Amino acid sequence: MAQMPETTVSGSVGKIDSAESFDESDLSLDLQVATVSGGSIEIDDNANGSKIGLPIGSSASDELIGGFVINPNTDLDSVTVLENQYQNDAPDYLKLRDEETNTVIGQTSISSDTPHTVSPDDGSNLQAGSSYGIYYEGNTQNFFAINATFPEESLDFDIVDGVGNGPYYDMSKIGVTRASLPPESARAYVSWDTPTDIYAWDRVKHQTTPDGESVAIFVEESADGSTWTEIAGPVSRGDRLPADPNNQVRYRVELNRSDTANNPTLDAIYRRWLI
Repeated sequence: MAQMPETTVSGSVGKIDSAESFDESDLSLDLQVATVSGGSIEIDDNANGSKIGLPIGSSASDELIGGFVINPNTDLDSVTVLENQYQNDAPDYLKLRDEETNTVIGQTSISSDTPHTVSPDDGSNLQAGSSYGIYYEGNTQNFFAINATFPEESLDFDIVDGVGNGPYYDMSKIGVTRASLPPESARAYVSWDTPTDIYAWDRVKHQTTPDGESVAIFVEESADGSTWTEIAGPVSRGDRLPADPNNQVRYRVELNRSDTANNPTLDAIYRRWLI
């Protein structure tokens, strides 16, 4: 485990989880429009947008349509089904529906395996703050259950509901393409396993290179490892970790830039606890 040497703080012994190269064996990273380059986390200039993967259940059912309702968090050019789970012949269409008007605004004929991409037929963007249904139609399909818990969230879009007779949605991985590229923002989640010898969470330490832009770090905690709550942030070096010692703790890193020529980075981050 990548821990720094023990030190004594006010009579207690402190231990530190460290991320300095971001390839440490005990480190977990969830990168959304971000990448690791030169030992730092930065915005991925080659990324089109966020992706959401969903667990696949064991049961299946015949349905006529299956898909999801998404809410863009930024303007989008298109939506792509990267992985699906239908078992019979391919459906006829992938459709895009404006949920406010209940109108189909785009469709793609299905002639091959994924990926399947759909965008508005009139060339407009999918607007941030609106809702859109993306779903398959035609040919009765044998869809696997998808274990979605709404909302399923990402940097660029959220999945907020199902289209069809849930939980048989037939889409297990969805990605989007932003309307504006290269990207101006990215997100990363940084976490380690919860220590078994913890008495109390202590402090956060990090090193960043803003490059005239913004690198903001937030602290999140979870009692079960699946539902996370933001409890502090943006945090500065040396701020306390105000988390319950029985809970898991991770960092959420938000990288933002107004000039895509700039390169804000997270260069190192540490999580300290007392035993």
